[in-house]
Amino acid sequence: MVEKAKVDREITRMVVSHPVIASVLLKLRVEIRPEEEMLYPAAVDLENRILFIREDLEKMRFPLSSILAHEAMHILNGTLLRRESRDVILWNYATDLEINWMLKDMGFGVSEGLYSERFHNMHAEEIYEHLKRAVDWEAKQIIRKIVRLTEEVSRGVNQRDKGRRDFEEKVEQLREFHRKLRQKFKLPENGEMTPDPDARNEETRAIARQFISDVVISAWQLVQAGIGTMPGGWERIVQKFSESRIRWQDLLEGTIVEAIAADYSYRRPYKPMLLYCDVYTPSLNEQFYRYHGTVFVIVDTSGSISQENLSYFLAEVQEILKQYRVVFIACDADVQAVVEDGDIEKILKNVRGGGGTVFAPAFKWIEEHASDEYAPVVLMTDGDNADEYIPRPSNMTKLIVLTTGKSPEGIEADYVIRVSREEEE
Repeated sequence: MVEKAKVDREITRMVVSHPVIASVLLKLRVEIRPEEEMLYPAAVDLENRILFIREDLEKMRFPLSSILAHEAMHILNGTLLRRESRDVILWNYATDLEINWMLKDMGFGVSEGLYSERFHNMHAEEIYEHLKRAVDWEAKQIIRKIVRLTEEVSRGVNQRDKGRRDFEEKVEQLREFHRKLRQKFKLPENGEMTPDPDARNEETRAIARQFISDVVISAWQLVQAGIGTMPGGWERIVQKFSESRIRWQDLLEGTIVEAIAADYSYRRPYKPMLLYCDVYTPSLNEQFYRYHGTVFVIVDTSGSISQENLSYFLAEVQEILKQYRVVFIACDADVQAVVEDGDIEKILKNVRGGGGTVFAPAFKWIEEHASDEYAPVVLMTDGDNADEYIPRPSNMTKLIVLTTGKSPEGIEADYVIRVSREEEE
């Protein structure tokens, strides 16, 4: 039987071996449940932040570390929020297939999980479309029966003493229909599927959304700071997820925190140590201190920007000024104004533009004037620019694009966040 102490010890070991995964698990309270109360090896209650583990997990041949990591990845991948209007059964299969190849790449055992080499490096949205194309009339009937039986079994968990045999029969029927569906999809017949965390209503969904967003932001900051790693495909998920779920202000805060590590420069050695001790040590980065806590904000002031959008951008600049020093750059087809060490009144007096939209001059200004190693940048635009490709300056620590329209052309951004003024109001 699995005891809570054993689960706690495994999570503690993960702090060293897989710190990003552990950072998620440490935010959840572990509860061990009897097998008759759970259909699957594990489950997460996002509203109450509880991780449920079946006490007979070891009998089910699932490695504890893999199960823990699997549940954490459901949260890190934001699978609940990415589902949208997709069929819940197909989406559960797709997300498990996505998560398990990521776990395999991180060194976890997935032999007992739902894994297929043909879906390796695919994301759940793409996997879902593959599965959807394989759904024929028979598969539709199987899916309907799975949905019905899942509801009956879920209700039966609380009434199992009144009809124990009937309950167990339905559980076996449910497992058999899942096996048949895996056959239809040409998936491993013994590949167990764990359901995506669910939210019963809009209120619990809002709580889940906030929790997932907070966890993803914290994990992203750990990875960016070099504490632990994640599969390359995860960053693409966070990128897509961030377009509508992650507050860009939180991403900016993480970038500022990360940049503190740049206060020393290895490009210029500390001369006394080099001359008198023949030891190469970094020097204090004077440019860093000049721009410490600074955010470079490029605001698109071209002719395509409406007065409403410009007002919105400037309101966001004012919010950034409450926490950080801002270097404000007004740009259309050229850099029209640069304001350093200014307040919002000074910035408002220097808003110029009205021409075409080319961001290369603003990038060039940052390359020539900012610190050698430190330049977090926020670009505010409608995405209607004429750049074909802009070489990203090496000192641009992070680039967060805030757009009221499309993603701008020719720019390699770390995050592109699409904003709606209606949502902000």
